[in-house]
Amino acid sequence: MLPSVGRLQSPLSLPWALSAAVLLAWSDPHRRFKLLALLFGGVSGAVVLKGLHIAMRGLCNNPLEGVYLLGSLLYAFAKTVVQYMARGFKPILPQWTLRFELFRVFIRVGMELHGERVLGDESYAAIVREQSEWFGTFWGRRACRKAGKRYEPVHINGLEHIWLRSLTPRKPNTRRLVVLYAHGGGFAIMSPRLYIHFSNALCSFVEKELARQLGPEAANKVHVEIFLANYHKVPKHSYPTQPQDIVKVYEHLLYHENLDPSQVVLAGDSAGAGLIMSAMLRERRDNPQLLPLCAALVCPFVDLTGDERPSPNCILTQECCNAVLKAYHPEHDDQSKWGDASSVHCDLRNLPPVFLQTGGLDSIHQHAVRLMDKAKADGVTNWEYDLHETMAHVFPIFPAWFLPHADVAIEKVAAFIVRQVQPTLKTSGFSPAAVAA
Repeated sequence: MLPSVGRLQSPLSLPWALSAAVLLAWSDPHRRFKLLALLFGGVSGAVVLKGLHIAMRGLCNNPLEGVYLLGSLLYAFAKTVVQYMARGFKPILPQWTLRFELFRVFIRVGMELHGERVLGDESYAAIVREQSEWFGTFWGRRACRKAGKRYEPVHINGLEHIWLRSLTPRKPNTRRLVVLYAHGGGFAIMSPRLYIHFSNALCSFVEKELARQLGPEAANKVHVEIFLANYHKVPKHSYPTQPQDIVKVYEHLLYHENLDPSQVVLAGDSAGAGLIMSAMLRERRDNPQLLPLCAALVCPFVDLTGDERPSPNCILTQECCNAVLKAYHPEHDDQSKWGDASSVHCDLRNLPPVFLQTGGLDSIHQHAVRLMDKAKADGVTNWEYDLHETMAHVFPIFPAWFLPHADVAIEKVAAFIVRQVQPTLKTSGFSPAAVAA
């Protein structure tokens, strides 16, 4: 019996039917063969195969691998949707969404099949970076238009970096506040352009927190900018090139932008957060007077021990973590050569205040736990620890329509930054109270 028109118009009937059909077809070998023959047979099949190869060339070595990956993804997507419906149309965790679940499945399947290749082979990593630049530019332009910002590429140290600035020119007698952000991606993939969307959100939340903590008039006297820093990628370049790159761009901001260290916040996620820690340790050793105002670390990769506990709800697999270790620090098996690449094992005293944010379901959650424990053991009292129990790796970088809880995390980062900024405004001669009066 055919379903009624009213039933067909339900927004949930289509994904249910598609998911059930894919599961049914893929679970039976005979139907699976027919489905693949229909999709990939003849001239149309050649076109489909070529399109798949182009779209998935950052992961797959040939069209057949693309077919297998597509089939695996379709099956995993269908299974996820069916499970979602079986739970009464509720996500697997209360603060998740179906969109985020499907994205996790997409990344997880790709990493399980080809993660080591992407993170350990420059030819594949370069393709993923190129794709992330294209997507980030497209997505970032829309975010900038919505937020009233603009992005400006700048080349330093042979690499492209991105400035995110307001469309409104900076007024005289305003104090600049720059957040230097180092992106994640296993030291190998992703690009600053992919983070343009996220940097718009971060900038917006910092501006809102300035108004909330200082008052609207005083907040208008602070001009917030984001600098998306780039660094040379593995496997072509290994440690210590990457932390050296971050130090170079940080000092470029100080000397060429005429910024005081108290006007700069260092931040990053995953591998980028690890580089921020390494850069601060280097500045403390070489130029302690140049240490920044503070730092914010999101799901940091800061431990070369290599004993991660992969979470089934996270995009990171054990194989990926192993590939990152091998590519980033070829001598990671020798603890005496870890240096500041493994900041968990470094002296953490006399560093700026640090905001340490982590997800309880992150495969490298223990990195953050150990880093905070080490800071406490070293007698550090100006660090803050922010745990989100049901979140996975780098959850704050996702847009709110994708994962609403991301905004909760960004707001906490912004609040921390503004708390550190407020005392510097008084010592610089700018008094929020005077402006408000």
